[in-house]
Amino acid sequence: MRAKIIAILVCIAITFGIACVAISVLTSPYSSNPHNSSQPHIEARGTVAWVHDGDTITIDLTWVDQSREGITVGKRESIRFSGGIDAPELEDTGGYEAKNRVSELCTPGREIILDLDDSSYLNSGTPYRDHYGRLVAVIYVNENGRWINVNADVLRWGQQAYPNHDWLKYTWMHTEFDYQVWLRSDYPYLR
Repeated sequence: MRAKIIAILVCIAITFGIACVAISVLTSPYSSNPHNSSQPHIEARGTVAWVHDGDTITIDLTWVDQSREGITVGKRESIRFSGGIDAPELEDTGGYEAKNRVSELCTPGREIILDLDDSSYLNSGTPYRDHYGRLVAVIYVNENGRWINVNADVLRWGQQAYPNHDWLKYTWMHTEFDYQVWLRSDYPYLR
């Protein structure tokens, strides 16, 4: 009888340990966001046509995950940075500098990948798009074998270079991405 009780207690302890590990993994800031591996979550791929400003680029789509309806390979699309980011307008202080920061990573002809914002439809009524019809996404580039989150890069740079601008003006909008994760010192997708 005593051996049976000990065996039951050991099983309970093992189950509890497994549950604790599972809970810590599932509540990690990287687990709700697919960016916890060496390669970001890819839903579309394209080449940069041009950079509009510090939070919008235009690309030519070269590949799209088949489950993403309403997005067509071969089409030219404007991409609005997701995560609540708002760079200064070109005529405002820091506007051209923000555009130049994005242009350093998003040169014309460069391949980029997109993690489309699955929650943006709550703002516009159209999947993956904002109210202007632009795709809303996190943009990644591969720099010497290392993935860089362009959204996070411009946000972190902008908050230091132009702290008087409200870089997080649109955090009230629905998004699947958490800018707070991008600001963490251990965030992996930075230059």
